[in-house]
Amino acid sequence: SAEFAWGSVIAFERKTNCNRKAIVKIDQSTPCETWIVPDIRIDEVVLQTDGTKVPQLTIVARGYKFLLRAKLVAGRYGVFITCTQLQEMSLDSDSEEEIYFKPGELVDIGVFSPRRDDDTMPLASFILKNYIHSFKCGRWAFLRDEDCGAYDITDKNAELHSEACTQIYPYIRKCELEDFPLIHARLDPSGKVHYLLGIPYRGCWEEFESAMHSFAPLFSGAELETTVANGFNFTNRRHAEKSTMGIIKTFQVEDIIACIKHLNEMFAENSEVQEWSQDIIFRSYKVVRRLKERAVEMADLMKTLRPGGERTDINMSGANDLADALNDLRRLEEQLQKKKDSIS
Repeated sequence: SAEFAWGSVIAFERKTNCNRKAIVKIDQSTPCETWIVPDIRIDEVVLQTDGTKVPQLTIVARGYKFLLRAKLVAGRYGVFITCTQLQEMSLDSDSEEEIYFKPGELVDIGVFSPRRDDDTMPLASFILKNYIHSFKCGRWAFLRDEDCGAYDITDKNAELHSEACTQIYPYIRKCELEDFPLIHARLDPSGKVHYLLGIPYRGCWEEFESAMHSFAPLFSGAELETTVANGFNFTNRRHAEKSTMGIIKTFQVEDIIACIKHLNEMFAENSEVQEWSQDIIFRSYKVVRRLKERAVEMADLMKTLRPGGERTDINMSGANDLADALNDLRRLEEQLQKKKDSIS
């Protein structure tokens, strides 16, 4: 992006102290972003006074030590940050250059996801899982750019998996719309999601100054709660319910097959979870019915196509698999109907 391009050039000129043609050329309306790699990064799991264990992260960058700790406040976890200056400010200009943070500079505090190989899943499968578990997974999910997939750091029960629980990142709460978040999610060139600390510079000096007012107390010894900009989640539960049913209507054959695979793993005889809650069974049944409706619709459309005809709303490459998918969905519908009957 243009922000990264300008940020890279500016970072190079600052570091090498060369003629600074780029810095002189740009003005305050030019967005820029540079990632600062910490000098030290320490992940820990610390014991609380109540006997619980929570993650803690220490970052050292540009002469400051940032300590991020998970705390339970009003029944919910959040992450709070403190900052300690490790050395006295020097009047020497070179030292000052290394200590102060410039507009557009963000500290890379680490990789949020994926944490494990199986954290990556097809987007259709994640949409299904997120719906079945009442949108619980979406709290920690991010989209992948290169293959329209999703990063999901939850287990079969939609709880954070063991490795994610040892990291500070999932404990960071989402930012309210009127607030300025201190944490920002970005994709690196390999597709991994990083969390960055600081205030982005989007080309508006007034916005940057206003946001820095909320960040500045940190450097005076105050403890602040860190929040991250809202990402994947729908705006509210009602909107999420409606949107998911609408999204399924656009699924192609490969999407339906991915969903069937996920459902088969959920309700297999050797599944990790043998007893699902009533709500999950009912929601699974509802989504299977909707998947079957979409598969039947696609099958009917294929029958009406003339030789050589084309449609933009259906992918014909998976037509041979559609009959098998329909049989699997009918079987799942019958299986879940029996589970529903046994509950009621």
